[in-house]
Amino acid sequence: MIAPLTSFDQFFELQPHGLAGYFALSILFGFCFLYFWIARNQEFFGKRFFMITNLALIWWLFAAIMELWSVVPFCKAAWGTLAFPAIGLVPVSWFLFVYRYARGETGPMERWQKALLIVVPSFISLLCFTNPWHWLFYSRASAPVSDVRGAALHYDHGPFFALSSLLLYVFILGGFVILFRAAARAHGSYRLHFLQIFILTIVPIVANIAYVFSGWTIAGIDPTPFMFSVILLLYSLLILSNQTFQIASVARDMVFETLPNAVLVVGRDGRVLEHNATATELFSLRDSSNIPASEIPGLEKLLETLMQAYQPGAVEDVLIGTREFEVQTSHIPRPFGSDDRFLGWLFVFFDITERKIATKTLKKELSVNDEKLRDMRMEHHRIKNEALSDPLTGLLNRRALSDEFDEMVASCSLEKGPIMVTVIDIDHFKSINDRFGHAAGDRALIAVSGALRRAFRREDRLFRIGGEEFVVLSPNLDIKTLEDRIEELREIIFAAGENLGLDGLELRFSAGIAERPLDRTALSDLIDMADKRLYAAKSAGRNRTIGPDGHNNIRH
Repeated sequence: MIAPLTSFDQFFELQPHGLAGYFALSILFGFCFLYFWIARNQEFFGKRFFMITNLALIWWLFAAIMELWSVVPFCKAAWGTLAFPAIGLVPVSWFLFVYRYARGETGPMERWQKALLIVVPSFISLLCFTNPWHWLFYSRASAPVSDVRGAALHYDHGPFFALSSLLLYVFILGGFVILFRAAARAHGSYRLHFLQIFILTIVPIVANIAYVFSGWTIAGIDPTPFMFSVILLLYSLLILSNQTFQIASVARDMVFETLPNAVLVVGRDGRVLEHNATATELFSLRDSSNIPASEIPGLEKLLETLMQAYQPGAVEDVLIGTREFEVQTSHIPRPFGSDDRFLGWLFVFFDITERKIATKTLKKELSVNDEKLRDMRMEHHRIKNEALSDPLTGLLNRRALSDEFDEMVASCSLEKGPIMVTVIDIDHFKSINDRFGHAAGDRALIAVSGALRRAFRREDRLFRIGGEEFVVLSPNLDIKTLEDRIEELREIIFAAGENLGLDGLELRFSAGIAERPLDRTALSDLIDMADKRLYAAKSAGRNRTIGPDGHNNIRH
């Protein structure tokens, strides 16, 4: 029977227990470092439960070391008892890690998972901690194996210990089933990874079975935590080197396999080293690789050309069956060295059949649309011209007057020049209609519009604003030059009237001029001012022009 403490100071009586004690301590410190390293490493499936397993194992190792180093048997038994929360937690958290890893799950814990992590270790701890009241976990026969100071304890396990072991073995067995099923369903390198996990997990389980059923120990204590620590170290190395648990690695492999583009990896010897599922279906390849690229139907000449005359980023189009593909080629560089040698080629096949068809269809539709657009533009131009033009003379009408004036003002503001507004009215036009008819009057209006085009400049704007009344906008023109042009216009109009062949017709006009900004700035004010001078000219006897200076420019 284990004697109780006679002094509280006995609890701190420790001895390293030789090389085994220091070795166990080094494992503990190494495992603490490993825990923090993995915690800062990138995510992998089931990482949360993997870290819980590590924490539980750290506590188990610490309790085992304290049991190993303690001198007083009661203290050894106390540390052995304190290890059981971790002993109950390791198999459960390990089972949950395997469960989530095999299912590819991350994220927060589910309720049933939290319940297992709390209930199972608590139940086992309760059975162990209450042993002094029932002695069913280990009996009073538990005692040191010898009288040597600090000797290991021999635990005489009871039915509660067997019940706890059986419960934890259920989780261990569940983990094995998950790993076995995952390995059976996986393919390629993933099957190997699951098999590695499966095989490595056997080691601490065998050590635990040997401890429970045959009493095998390391320096007198349970070897399970030390075996488990070695296995978790190996798993951590897999995380670092093979990236077994890293989501990014799994995602890259998944992208390669599920990529809708066919991918071929060809070695320097011209043999296919790897291909994805799309390439397998497209080229009717065998599941196994390492076949000559020359055996791929339709690609013999293409691959030979690309491999012999390779250009970085080379792109070729190839017809495979009824589908057209764009082939992008890349070198696979050596992972070391700086010379021009490389490991092989990467060929990616992009199905451009639909794109080619769509391009042809789009070109055809664009051509039709361009033709329609040209027609629409012409129609728009025609409608605009009709809306802004006088249908009889072809001159601009009153609707266009305001916009043309605004554009002219903006242009003249930059050049700081004047704008002349001339209002012209045919003299005695009503008598022309009365004597010769409206058709003759229309001919007279057409003749006047032609004379206006001949007398004024290209930059001047000509308007028929109603009946026999016309307006001329002249930018950057002085009054003297404008009056000379108006007098030239009189001669042209008079001659045009004679050419109409109407006996007794004399085609003459009166005009009024307003100058911007001398007279006014607004268009309506300028038109009013020019109108007043026009009617002043008519009142003064017609066939004359009155400008801003009030001078009568008369021509008989």
